[in-house]
Amino acid sequence: MKRTSYFKPIILVFLIVLFTSSFIYLQGYRLSPMKAAETAPGINGNVHKFGEVKRDWGSVLLLKTPAGLKTALVMKQGLLWHYNSITYFFDDAMKNDLVKTVGWESFSSDTNKQITVLAVENNDPNVKVIKAGTGSDIQSKSISSGETVIFIWDKMIQSSNLNPVAFDKNDYPVYKYQYNPKDTSSIHLEDLKWYPVSIQ
Repeated sequence: MKRTSYFKPIILVFLIVLFTSSFIYLQGYRLSPMKAAETAPGINGNVHKFGEVKRDWGSVLLLKTPAGLKTALVMKQGLLWHYNSITYFFDDAMKNDLVKTVGWESFSSDTNKQITVLAVENNDPNVKVIKAGTGSDIQSKSISSGETVIFIWDKMIQSSNLNPVAFDKNDYPVYKYQYNPKDTSSIHLEDLKWYPVSIQ
């Protein structure tokens, strides 16, 4: 009677699984949104997540890294996650600002997956409310000193259409998120931040 050997097929299956898993891992696919975000360029070392916006198709992660603030968009693909994009901030340009944008993402896919996220940190006790958006998309959020608020729209909105403004207790504007109002002759990305209304 001829004996059947299962050893070779088992080894073959093992090698196929090992090769496939290694390939997927090297492509940046992970089992969690955070692990997927950590595969993005510039995301290394001690990464701290201070906010997350979850959708069934993906997540927006707000991160503090040794290299500064980052916002990561990660997409769900089956049981795995893969980073799609990373937003960097000019931390040195706004390190002394009392109001600062600490998270930003605006995304639209070919399959109509859309989201816009704006996170604002406040350290000015005079600021009580922040509003952002236009028309029916305007959102208003109360905020205290030392807090961060996150605005979320399930649609793609250009940053130029958000018009974020910080108000005091009397609903008077005290900061606007914009390019440098004192230098309108040129536009530099590092100049896009929160400016006191009084300097305009």
